[in-house]
Amino acid sequence: MNLTPHDAWLALAAAYADRLGAARAAAASGCPVIGVVGHTVPVELVVAAGAMPVQVTGREGPTPLADEWLETFYDPDVRAICEQALRGELAFLRALVIPRSTEPHHKLYLSLHELVRLGRAPQMPTLLLYDLPHTQGEAQRRYGLARTQALAEALARLTGQPLGEARLQAAIRSVNAVRRAQQGLQHMRQALPCEWRGEMAQVLNGAARFMAPQRYAELLPAALRLYPGHRPPAGPRLLVKGVPLDHAALHRAVDAAGAVIVAEDDPWGTRSAGSLVAEDGDALHALAQHYQTEVPCPRLHPRPAREAWFLRALDEISIDAVLFHLPAPDDVHGWDFPSHRAELERRGLPFLVLRTAQPDARQLRDFVQSLALRTP
Repeated sequence: MNLTPHDAWLALAAAYADRLGAARAAAASGCPVIGVVGHTVPVELVVAAGAMPVQVTGREGPTPLADEWLETFYDPDVRAICEQALRGELAFLRALVIPRSTEPHHKLYLSLHELVRLGRAPQMPTLLLYDLPHTQGEAQRRYGLARTQALAEALARLTGQPLGEARLQAAIRSVNAVRRAQQGLQHMRQALPCEWRGEMAQVLNGAARFMAPQRYAELLPAALRLYPGHRPPAGPRLLVKGVPLDHAALHRAVDAAGAVIVAEDDPWGTRSAGSLVAEDGDALHALAQHYQTEVPCPRLHPRPAREAWFLRALDEISIDAVLFHLPAPDDVHGWDFPSHRAELERRGLPFLVLRTAQPDARQLRDFVQSLALRTP
């Protein structure tokens, strides 16, 4: 396909905005679609099973059906996903795979399962729990491999497509092509000067979650040829850490304030590319190992393993400051903030803590101006 950079960009932006659109079209054409929650489910297994993976995310808006059943302490994204399921908006999915990588996601699985048992969710897709541990150790490794095998078998039963080694290896290569394309984007963002506005980079990264891997791997390299028309202003370079950003509002606000986000310590941004899954050797072993140890997860343990990327980024990526994105009701990521603050103070790097879901334009502008006044 001979794509112009502008056409590729429009297709990626459309997928990012209408997150289930491509999946619904695939299902309507007869392709089985498997939804996944979060970033720790091996989408390679879905691809190997002959299905299209799509990430199911929360969205803004009222959640009256979910509110009837969920306690008030449930996270907004969990409540929003439950609302979509109860409205029948996920009925086109062959299955919904939910990992146990965070407590909110585990609660989502248990709540949806109970609603099915009570007969309150007749349009719910088949629910699958992926119980992959993220503590490092031999026992956890064996258990994670067993759960990965079980998920592969469950997907094979749903689609009627046995997941042999050849299909698994082909799926790994297909998803690795996505990672390679995203690595190219990260290289351009972290160049001196940065070559992409933060908002556009966030959209380009995130679109991978909502379209078939092969399609994304074709579109992103074409869209990257839009440079240099979208170079950001030569303002301060920021790294974001904290609650994962499944939207581009903060990037847009930072762009408007005259700075640029060049990296994110979360799976929606820079770390969406990550490392490649090994393409030789046993495929299931490679997938279990990758998703257990390489994908960002608050349950990754011990702590040095969880913090390794951030500390390495401070050494290897040229940044002027860090934004900590910790809006309420976060009760996970903020626990690591004191040690991160101490590390930045030791290095003499400024930082700003953002405690609201919607970025404060004046707060960001004042912070960016204070960075511009610093002596190099």
